[in-house]
Amino acid sequence: MPTGRKGRIPAPCHPERPYHCLGLCRRCYYHKYRREYNIAYHKADYPRKRAYFRKRNYGITQEEFLALLSKQNNSCAICKIAFGDSTPQVDHNHKTNKVRGLLCSPCNCGLGNFKEQVDYLQAATTYLNEYEQ
Repeated sequence: MPTGRKGRIPAPCHPERPYHCLGLCRRCYYHKYRREYNIAYHKADYPRKRAYFRKRNYGITQEEFLALLSKQNNSCAICKIAFGDSTPQVDHNHKTNKVRGLLCSPCNCGLGNFKEQVDYLQAATTYLNEYEQ
């Protein structure tokens, strides 16, 4: 078998690169096999990672999260739209770190944009009612 630069066996996929394994150079091997493995691994491991994140950041276990989800009928606490395939966001008080409920992403962002200030939200409600047509 012909050897490439520095006496290495060239890869069939890219003859200018050295052979790594499974008939591929290192770049093609990692692109084809390792990437597929990592995607499958992270997809399978996602629920466990989310449960760990919720426990670490908000202090609620997976069982408490599921109980809260069923209590809210699998829907957002503000707009009442069902979560469906989207991941519920844990809403919490930033001062006390106490969990208030589960929100959809737009409602959670809305509360964050109003800096969780009730007077800002009331002013926005007044503003919207004033220009209601």
